[in-house]
Amino acid sequence: MTHRVTDRWFAICLITGAVLVAVLSCNNPFGTRDPQKPDKITGVAIKPANSAENVIYNLQASFRSMSVQDYLNLFSDDFMFNPDPDDSVRYVEDFRSGWGLEKERTYAENFLQKRVTDRLEFLTHLYEYKAGDDLFDYMYSIKIFPAVDSTKVEETSTLDFYYVKGHSWIYLREDEEGKWRIYKWVDLDNMKEGAFITWGVLRQSNI
Repeated sequence: MTHRVTDRWFAICLITGAVLVAVLSCNNPFGTRDPQKPDKITGVAIKPANSAENVIYNLQASFRSMSVQDYLNLFSDDFMFNPDPDDSVRYVEDFRSGWGLEKERTYAENFLQKRVTDRLEFLTHLYEYKAGDDLFDYMYSIKIFPAVDSTKVEETSTLDFYYVKGHSWIYLREDEEGKWRIYKWVDLDNMKEGAFITWGVLRQSNI
């Protein structure tokens, strides 16, 4: 009887030991894991388009990241751009038939690409809501660095950057989904000085 009990306890110890070895050799499903680094966040910090102020903010944000889709999301389907008086005369062929969303799309796709623009800096991004209206008085000044095109190396030195500067009225409205969009952009009578060009010239030169 004593031998049977001893043999039984010996067998139990062998089984228990085997189980412990198996468990210890595997990952504990209930144990804590080493913390993993989160995936790299890409893109730009675009705000929800639930206010006109957020849309104006997103104008700068989408330009900084050179994001075509984020930029185009700012505009309504019936968007129209009106250049300043000098630009409308100088580039009459481009602006006479109107500048709607399709031309804005072409311009954005051509300009907001690294093959055209290396980077840009907003020097001035000021806007003021006009009480009683759906428009913002917008002042802008941007420093633009063209991308280096190795296939077109010129012997003469060129500017490493240029400026886009001006004054606009930007009109916004809320759509059926509660999202605000820009439906009209009016460049005012901007003074051309030095190396500055207007946003109208920037648009016209990228279609």
